[in-house]
Amino acid sequence: MKFGNLVSKLLVVGIASLLVCFSSLTVFADSFPSKPITIIVPFGAGGGVDTNTRALAPILEKHLGQKIIVENRGGGGGISGHTLGMMAKPDGYTLTMVSTGICTGPWIIEGVQFTPDSYEYVGQVSFVPNFLVVKGDSPYKSVKDLVDYAKANPGKITTPFLDGWTSTSVADAVFRNETGIKVKIVGGFKSGSAKLASVLGGHTDYTFNPINEVLPHKDAGTIRILAAAAAERSSFLPDVPTFAELGYTNAVGVFRTLAAPLGTPKPVLEKLTKALKAAMEDPELDERFKKVGLTNNYLEPEDARKFILKQYESFGKLFDDLGISIKKK
Repeated sequence: MKFGNLVSKLLVVGIASLLVCFSSLTVFADSFPSKPITIIVPFGAGGGVDTNTRALAPILEKHLGQKIIVENRGGGGGISGHTLGMMAKPDGYTLTMVSTGICTGPWIIEGVQFTPDSYEYVGQVSFVPNFLVVKGDSPYKSVKDLVDYAKANPGKITTPFLDGWTSTSVADAVFRNETGIKVKIVGGFKSGSAKLASVLGGHTDYTFNPINEVLPHKDAGTIRILAAAAAERSSFLPDVPTFAELGYTNAVGVFRTLAAPLGTPKPVLEKLTKALKAAMEDPELDERFKKVGLTNNYLEPEDARKFILKQYESFGKLFDDLGISIKKK
């Protein structure tokens, strides 16, 4: 066979194969979704990301036309769940509600396999500030009370640590760095609700948690909220001062963004994005969010991606300044 004829045959075979692949992808995308979709929550049940995902799920179901299964995969402060989400089959049937841990873990934890570039983004769902919280009958009635005691008694104050450097851990690190206090850090916590339970039980002295985790306890009078790590006061807690008002810069909050594994087909992502946007515009969602202290902070996929990458670089600088980064910027 002449070389020219061989090349022609190979080209025909190659083009035919591409057409078959394209046709299969088109059929798959047209039928998507044809079965339930799982959303991995990289934290335990009852925490902020879990509450957020479960508030969204019924509305997203309505606009996708398929059941949403929320699967809690806590461990390592979100590292385990974020890793599972990254490694899932990129077919749109396994999503992850990623949060701030994807911007922190890669900088300070050995062996982390993901970065923000390991995901395709469907859209940001919410962004909430963290709050400095003590028990309702705590002797600390202000940030000044807590800081003054901690400075006079180094290592006496205790705080729970959510493994994996989530936003609450970062907010606490910024707080300790700015105030210069030395505290005893108690590790091993798997969720925000577990940290709060530790403070409520008198096992630790203070914690940082997002609003939807602290609001029910505030209403019950079992906690005292000393400050908000935010640029401005929360509409849910207008009487709580921001750290900025108290002379600090701490404004570390937590985002919750729906993401898919890298390589998920574009037509599938477009369907997911369209359904999420419709869900975020659904009046029923705002009602559900309000009941659990959440705000609707929707961002389109590309805007969500840019925001996350900016957070990633910002936290990298913070950890470098704190001397705990494991890699060069």
